[in-house]
Amino acid sequence: MQDWDIQFHRPTVPDCRFVHRLLYALVVQGVKYNTGKYPGQYRIVPINPNEEIAQEASSERECTERLAEIVDLYSDFDVATTEMRINLAYTNSQEAIHFAFSLVPTNESGCRVRLSVVGDEVQTEDRFQSFVDLCAGVFQRVNLPYGSFRGEYDDWLPTTTEAFLQERLRRVTFLSADLVDEIGRRKILSAPTERTVEFADEGVMLVATSGPLQDGGRTQELNEYLGLKD
Repeated sequence: MQDWDIQFHRPTVPDCRFVHRLLYALVVQGVKYNTGKYPGQYRIVPINPNEEIAQEASSERECTERLAEIVDLYSDFDVATTEMRINLAYTNSQEAIHFAFSLVPTNESGCRVRLSVVGDEVQTEDRFQSFVDLCAGVFQRVNLPYGSFRGEYDDWLPTTTEAFLQERLRRVTFLSADLVDEIGRRKILSAPTERTVEFADEGVMLVATSGPLQDGGRTQELNEYLGLKD
């Protein structure tokens, strides 16, 4: 099964406060560092490969509090050119979901926020929807303009709103309130999906399919309804 992730776009450089907010949005939903069969690991990859940091937790004790130290290490580098990846576990499901949280700089002085799973971690519909809800919690708590599902062989999430609105929607799409209004709120909320969620801030999540593999033409139906073509 292919790996996949949910990617969000941030149009500006991720300062330390923003990164702490992202991780807090995960932790309050039951995400932990170094727990159970999932050892805590992180990598900080600056533009100079000789300065790369890669470490694994030295004990089996759950140590989510270490995330603050990792962010401090990351912020010592030029975050406009430095990538960070932290392996985490989402424990608020019947069986924990192992995933990676990453910040990837773009050429446009912004970054992509990635929540990545190995396909075998999320094979069932329940686990897929659970992970999507985790991503939705991040989207609601942090001011991000848009995001979407990306398969292993898909292109990166576009780094401009204009480019994002020109591509076909994927099986999971997150839209800020401004983008929903630009496309048309009534049209978005009546689109054919497996699940549509309108958040308190009027942003919207569209989930076209029930799982990461099942499609049955649902994404095509959604895009045709919205007038989006290849």
